[in-house]
Amino acid sequence: MWYWTCDECNNENPCINDTCELCGKKWSASTAAEIQKKKKEHEADIAQLKKQIAIDKANEGREEQKRVALEKNRLHSAIFYSQMTDFIKKAFVIVVIAVMLGILCMCLNPFGVKKNLYFVFEGLFIITNVVSFVAIVILFCCSIVNNFTNKPMVMTTRMNGYLVGCRIMSVVMAFAAYSCLSGKEEPQNALFYKILSASSMGVGAIWIILGVVNLFITAVVSISKKKNARIELLDGTRIPAFIIGMLLCVFSLHAQDMKTLFIAMPDSIAPLLTKVNREDCVDFLASNMKAEVKNRFGKVSELKKLTDDYLFLQTTGSSSMEMKLLPLNDSVKVICVINTVCGPVCDSEIRFYSTRWEQLAKSDFIRLPSVEAFYLPVDTLTDEAYVAIREKADMELVKATLSEDKSIISFTYTTPEYLAKTEREKLAVYIKKEPVIYEWKEGKFSAFP
Repeated sequence: MWYWTCDECNNENPCINDTCELCGKKWSASTAAEIQKKKKEHEADIAQLKKQIAIDKANEGREEQKRVALEKNRLHSAIFYSQMTDFIKKAFVIVVIAVMLGILCMCLNPFGVKKNLYFVFEGLFIITNVVSFVAIVILFCCSIVNNFTNKPMVMTTRMNGYLVGCRIMSVVMAFAAYSCLSGKEEPQNALFYKILSASSMGVGAIWIILGVVNLFITAVVSISKKKNARIELLDGTRIPAFIIGMLLCVFSLHAQDMKTLFIAMPDSIAPLLTKVNREDCVDFLASNMKAEVKNRFGKVSELKKLTDDYLFLQTTGSSSMEMKLLPLNDSVKVICVINTVCGPVCDSEIRFYSTRWEQLAKSDFIRLPSVEAFYLPVDTLTDEAYVAIREKADMELVKATLSEDKSIISFTYTTPEYLAKTEREKLAVYIKKEPVIYEWKEGKFSAFP
């Protein structure tokens, strides 16, 4: 609330009164003009802010539609990869059963149970090679899709494991066939060895060719995108990919500092500042300069404080933004964002985001204090003055602030500030002097004891 000073008695009076509460003298023309000017500027700011809020809500609606569509796409992708993994897993089981039958035949042959097992091994070998070939093609297609869509490699790696198992079993089958049929002079056996040799070389060649093609496509896609690059050598080489994935995870954890998050913040969260504005603020502050920039409204915004986990931004003369990076567990963090508007009484809005700036449900992290938490215990049945003055405080306005060095949030009851001076003084008797403090514990804010 604005106040004006009486020229006669120097008493401060609220702008809602044009006469002095102490001496009764009317304010001067210059004072009235100044108050009117401030009101017009404030009304213009409020109108502009409402307009921006409407734009933000529209943008949030579009972002929510995009998020829903993305989640559907992720679900369909997960289902697809799960189906492909199940298929290759079943193929692996079929190959294992075929190999076990071949080993059984190999074990029984020395006892003369069956001297000519050509047809048995031919059928089993065809099964193992056909199934392995189909599995190779499926894995190859999934790997190519991964390269172009930047999908996680977890599912492909799992499929690759089953495929390696199929290949190993195929070798075991060839060994069993050779051991069982070795020394037999039947023409079928000679023909089988010829088929065995040709098919083994053929499957091996397909394995190598698909692996080389996959490597080439991966390299081309990685170079073209210049980011999110993945290196997947021949099918079966999973350790390098695992090491690279671990390094990327470590990098992403180190990148979770407030400076990086502030620059990467979407314009919809801080619509007054562009990405260039945010980068300039960070650079100015790093150079020990006043971090002031011209925002989209042509007014000054200033980054006043920036640490590894805390930020304070004065967006306009009557609004500010605070951010705090809070640990959810050992590896995951969330961002608490508080937007405060003083019009002229201060009121705050609290939001929570992931480190990828995905908005999270506020109810998962905090339960805001009730208005009664700011008042001293009063017997409403006997204290008529309290009841009367509470009726004047018909708005619930609360200012929230974050701590720079502690994981706490403070709530200050600002409703009395919009009341007249006399009413404010009467209400102050019933209000707690200290703010309500919440502490961050176990992934949420809870009332400080």
